[in-house]
Amino acid sequence: MRFYTGLLIIVIPCYSYAQPDRWAVTLCPLAAIDGFSFPTIQAGLEWRFAGRFSWYNEFGVEYTPSRIDWSDTVILRPHGIKAKTELRYYFEPGHYFAFNAFLTSDAHNTEVPYTQNGDTAELTDAFGVHKTVLGWNLLWGREQRLGGRLFVEMYFGFGMRVNS
Repeated sequence: MRFYTGLLIIVIPCYSYAQPDRWAVTLCPLAAIDGFSFPTIQAGLEWRFAGRFSWYNEFGVEYTPSRIDWSDTVILRPHGIKAKTELRYYFEPGHYFAFNAFLTSDAHNTEVPYTQNGDTAELTDAFGVHKTVLGWNLLWGREQRLGGRLFVEMYFGFGMRVNS
């Protein structure tokens, strides 16, 4: 396993439908066009359980092959999931600190072009990749009301991830 540590700056708007002071259902439309990992249909549920604390869970399922899965050979059936659980503390209305843990798992096909011993003929190898990523983040986030029960959420933070 390789360990990656670094600064993750994330600004991902999510739209929330808040239910009276206890529950919020969140849709993440930009996850459907994710070009860095794989596109997912993704939604979440937040439960405010004690004053300033809430518990947020999010789940996404890959619905179409990503741009990294353009291999001509089909070795694996492309599929993937994303899951996240997060504990939030709202230090003032609309602003929070959070700790989250996440899992991302996907399988895709890819190919690599190469040449042998200075030969000008280019060869291509195709292979299947199954990747699982576990990690955690510390976040600062902000929710901005757009009107009624519609919000935009932005956050940034840092964390660690483990690839296998």
